[in-house]
Amino acid sequence: MMTVETMTTTALRALERAGVPADHARTQLSLLLDAELSGVASHGLLRLPRVIERIANGVTNPRTSGKGEWRGQSFLQVDGEQGLGPVVALAALEQISTRARETGLAVAAIRNCDHLGMLAWYAEKIAARGQVLLAFTVSEALVHPLGWAPCHAGHKPHRHWRARQPGTVCVRHGDQSGLHGARA
Repeated sequence: MMTVETMTTTALRALERAGVPADHARTQLSLLLDAELSGVASHGLLRLPRVIERIANGVTNPRTSGKGEWRGQSFLQVDGEQGLGPVVALAALEQISTRARETGLAVAAIRNCDHLGMLAWYAEKIAARGQVLLAFTVSEALVHPLGWAPCHAGHKPHRHWRARQPGTVCVRHGDQSGLHGARA
C-alpha cells in the first residue's frame, strides 16, 4: 500500500514533468487526493493520467488560471483558456467570494477549461469561509456513482448526499427528472 506522502510526491513530480507550475500542480493534486481519500475514486488519482495526457496532447494549458471579466456588479464571466479545472475554478471562486461579501451574492460562469473534478471540494472551501456555494456543471457521460449501474442516457446520472464536516452537507444530483440508475 502506498502512503499519502508517496502518492503526493509521485503525483506532483508527474504533473511538474508534464509542464504544470508547482502551485497549479498542488491545486490539481489537492482535489484529486481529496476525492481519493474521500472514497470518490472516480474523481481521484485515476484521473491523473488523463490530465497529463490532455496536457501532452495540447488540449489543456497547465499554465493559465483563466481570464475573468465582470459583466455586472455580481456576474463574473470566465474563459478558462483550456486551463486545469481546479486552478481556473479556484481563481474564479476567490473573485466571487470577495465580491459576494460586498454585494451579498456573486455568480461565476466558467467555460473552456478542463474537468472541474469533485464539486464538494469547492463547496467545502467556501463553507469554511461562512459562505454558500451552488455549483453546477456538465460533463461527458464517463462517471457513475459507486455501487450504481449505469442505466441512463446523458451525464452525471445520480443523486448523492454526503456530510463530510459537522454542519456541512454536499449534494450531487442528476437532472430534473430525478435519480437514474439501478442498484448494482
